[in-house]
Amino acid sequence: EEGKLLPHVVYFESMGHCNNMEDNPRTEEDTVIALQEAGYLLLDAKGNCTLVHQDALRARPELRAWADQHPLECNGCLQQFRPSSPTFAQSVGRGFAQWCGFHGQPVGKFWCAECCEKKRWVPDWH
Repeated sequence: EEGKLLPHVVYFESMGHCNNMEDNPRTEEDTVIALQEAGYLLLDAKGNCTLVHQDALRARPELRAWADQHPLECNGCLQQFRPSSPTFAQSVGRGFAQWCGFHGQPVGKFWCAECCEKKRWVPDWH
């Protein structure tokens, strides 16, 4: 919404505790998707989620430099994705299921949206 101030960075625990409390295995995934729809980019989701607002990333060189120091590397194709890239959000995909382990793939490893699509991987809770 125009005129609303949003934090530049959002960081929260995402190890499933909220999912259990809310009796919904998708609570944390839905939270990340809602933040992405509000303009946030997911930088990491290995027990904790770190998101940065795209407008702040574009406007603040020091924030962009910090975010780009930690590119995501796809465990499948080994391509690196930097948050300042215009294609970052599309490459990372929606939510954080790509960190949750698919069909025996290791949890905590990143899989880009293209690799997930090629392998037809779906989150374990589906």
